[in-house]
Amino acid sequence: MHLPPNPGFFISDIAHAAAIRLGPGWTAESGVWGVSGQVTSSNGRVFSIGVDDMEGDLFVSSDGVREPLPRLHPREGLERAADVVATAIRCSD
Repeated sequence: MHLPPNPGFFISDIAHAAAIRLGPGWTAESGVWGVSGQVTSSNGRVFSIGVDDMEGDLFVSSDGVREPLPRLHPREGLERAADVVATAIRCSD
């Protein structure tokens, strides 16, 4: 069995780092095993972060709308992933 390389961080780490970038009032929670995360705004709107099972792309979803982030690769690191997720959330909030 061949396992893909571990990027050194979890999806939940991205959620926590994105919440910090979004500022005061934003919080994050980890999903089971760190394979997903949720970022919540001060007004209670929840954004889920996960990986598409078919394409392998990171996504942000809220209110039934899923935005894939296909131009992002784990090799780009946690900081870049958190920046991209925070930007996607800002654009849809």
